[in-house]
Amino acid sequence: MGAVFVALWAAAIIVGRKGEAARAALVAQAGVKA
Repeated sequence: MGAVFVALWAAAIIVGRKGEAARAALVAQAGVKA
Protein backbone atom coordinates (compact mmCIF):
# COMPACT_ATOMS: atom_id res chain seq x y z
CA MET A 1 0.00 0.00 0.00
CA GLY A 2 2.84 2.37 0.85
CA ALA A 3 4.55 1.69 -2.48
CA VAL A 4 1.35 2.57 -4.36
CA PHE A 5 1.04 5.81 -2.41
CA VAL A 6 4.64 6.75 -3.21
CA ALA A 7 4.11 5.93 -6.89
CA LEU A 8 1.00 8.13 -7.06
CA TRP A 9 2.82 10.92 -5.19
CA ALA A 10 5.74 10.77 -7.63
CA ALA A 11 3.36 10.77 -10.61
CA ALA A 12 1.56 13.82 -9.19
CA ILE A 13 4.88 15.68 -8.91
CA ILE A 14 5.87 14.77 -12.47
CA VAL A 15 2.48 15.84 -13.85
CA GLY A 16 2.65 19.01 -11.77
CA ARG A 17 6.05 19.90 -13.19
CA LYS A 18 4.85 19.24 -16.74
CA GLY A 19 1.81 21.41 -16.03
CA GLU A 20 3.99 24.25 -14.78
CA ALA A 21 6.24 23.96 -17.84
CA ALA A 22 3.23 24.02 -20.18
CA ARG A 23 1.77 26.99 -18.31
CA ALA A 24 5.08 28.86 -18.55
CA ALA A 25 5.23 28.13 -22.29
CA LEU A 26 1.68 29.45 -22.78
CA VAL A 27 2.49 32.57 -20.79
CA ALA A 28 5.65 33.10 -22.86
CA GLN A 29 3.69 32.69 -26.11
CA ALA A 30 1.03 35.11 -24.87
CA GLY A 31 3.76 37.59 -23.97
CA VAL A 32 5.33 37.31 -27.43
CA LYS A 33 1.97 37.74 -29.18
CA ALA A 34 1.12 40.71 -26.94
